[in-house]
Amino acid sequence: MDILLESLGAAGAKQFLRASLPHIQQYHANLLAAMSAQDWAAAASCAHLLKGTAALYATQEFISLLEKIIKKDDETIKTTQFLETLQMAINTTESRININLS
Repeated sequence: MDILLESLGAAGAKQFLRASLPHIQQYHANLLAAMSAQDWAAAASCAHLLKGTAALYATQEFISLLEKIIKKDDETIKTTQFLETLQMAINTTESRININLS
């Protein structure tokens, strides 16, 4: 989030996040659906799309999770614990965005 604030200022960051949030939420939903369906190729594709902009608004933890999905780290990403951690990271990311929009 700091990158957005430094680059665009508070008003510009809010405008960017407001415009981006519906797309981010859709990508998050697509990622979770692919992970739940164990469609690892689709999950990797979704993670790749998200990683491109995640550095602007997400935590490092979320970015690390995306990297594991992209690398198809099978031993890790196929676990229930990983999916739960991913869901929490997505919730945290969306909450942080909403806080910055308020």
